[in-house]
Amino acid sequence: MNLLTKVRGFCAPQRLALWTLLASGAYVVLLSPTVFMSYRLSDWINIIFYALPWIMLWPAYSFEVIKNQAHRREIILMGAIVVLGAVNVIFSDAPGDSFKAMKFFLLSGILPLWTSMFLLADRRRREVFDWFCCVCLAIFAPIAIITYLPYRQEISWLRNIFNLHSTPVGTMVILLAAGPLRLLLSKSSKQKIAGWLLISVGLILILLTHKRGTFLAVAVMILVWLTYRLPRLGYVLVAAFLAVVIMVGYRGLTASRSLAPDHPSRVSKLHRLELYPFALHVYKKHPLIGIGLRPQTHEKYLLDYQQQHPEVTNFASEVKQLQTLDNMLVTAFVELGTLMTLTYLGLIIFIIINYRRQARPAADSRGRDFLRLLPLVGLAVHSLFYDTLLFPQINWLFHVQLGILASFSASD
Repeated sequence: MNLLTKVRGFCAPQRLALWTLLASGAYVVLLSPTVFMSYRLSDWINIIFYALPWIMLWPAYSFEVIKNQAHRREIILMGAIVVLGAVNVIFSDAPGDSFKAMKFFLLSGILPLWTSMFLLADRRRREVFDWFCCVCLAIFAPIAIITYLPYRQEISWLRNIFNLHSTPVGTMVILLAAGPLRLLLSKSSKQKIAGWLLISVGLILILLTHKRGTFLAVAVMILVWLTYRLPRLGYVLVAAFLAVVIMVGYRGLTASRSLAPDHPSRVSKLHRLELYPFALHVYKKHPLIGIGLRPQTHEKYLLDYQQQHPEVTNFASEVKQLQTLDNMLVTAFVELGTLMTLTYLGLIIFIIINYRRQARPAADSRGRDFLRLLPLVGLAVHSLFYDTLLFPQINWLFHVQLGILASFSASD
């Protein structure tokens, strides 16, 4: 094969679009959370990085991008989400703030899903993405681990590379684990060793974060895998796990009541519990369209809420400062509204049901396909504790993997 043939092969429209997707992913996952990048690039440059892979679909697939019959329902639902997102911004409490948040929510979520649904329809290309996850985890995890080590002058500059909070760090590891998990089922002993090393480094990082939500997400992933591999034992462990979670949760709340009213632990737990009735209060004001994504106006709903709940103390200051509802599903219904949230959930449910029908991941011989669901299970559990998909890195990784599920056909 001469050089010209190699260049032509590399520049083939579909392959070029694939490399563009991976390059965009490297930027979103590894570079966008870095301190030295997040404050230097304009919104327009970021938009180009996010949107270019979807734009590159057109030379490769032409009008199939919007007219493909095999993915007609997914395309209709994604188009509806984009339209409802625009409506949400228009009727937002703060259209300017919501436009910025919605713009990157759609660019780092819906467009990567749309793109990967076409580009990762081939098993070899999915394996390329798995290796991409391995490389990202191999770069991200060791640097993040260093930030938890005792202070050393010679590595102090590494502490400021990533500006991610410790909670989404665990979710990053969970989603990037899609790559190493595939290696564990490889026939190559070298790949298995590499997979175990990457999983071990990721678990070390998760342990260092000391986030109970992350621990719970990983535990659920392990239980789901055990239930698949050893159904009888798995069901017993699931029952025992649920009993332990309920017991620990009850004891935690009981212990909090015995603490002083101003104790940080008690204040934090009571604040989280109070967010649910407060979210319902806000939701009732704008149930269909929502208040807008990240409008930073939660405090405007506090006055009448406190009039209805005069016993609540120190809650208003926390709401004004944090501006979060600490649960992705609750945030979606309150900020995005019922119409957009149900459309979005409908898209996810349709893709997963179709994947179950096409790939039959529960079959004994389809362990590799079943493993693709585990990071998404972990994300779903972790989303109970914070607004996962409002972080572009998490949003991109989730939607690309969702696109992989959507790309499956009965012949895979």
